[in-house]
Amino acid sequence: MSKRSQGHEQRPHGFWPTPRAAIAPLVPYLPTRATWGDPCAGDLALVDGLRDLLPTIRCTWASDIISRVPGVDQVDALTI
Repeated sequence: MSKRSQGHEQRPHGFWPTPRAAIAPLVPYLPTRATWGDPCAGDLALVDGLRDLLPTIRCTWASDIISRVPGVDQVDALTI
């Protein structure tokens, strides 16, 4: 996304962490017992934020093009 975004600096491998303020508005639209996978998990900001706000949901796998933290598999999302 970052290489085509005008007015934003380039970031290595397009890493844009999810801000906490962007997570809370999602919660009312999610099922309370959802399971999901995140193919662009980055530093797990979205996964951790959702787990904090809605503890009954579960992320079953997390990956990204570069593994930045334990628990994120290093996988290109286009090959999943």
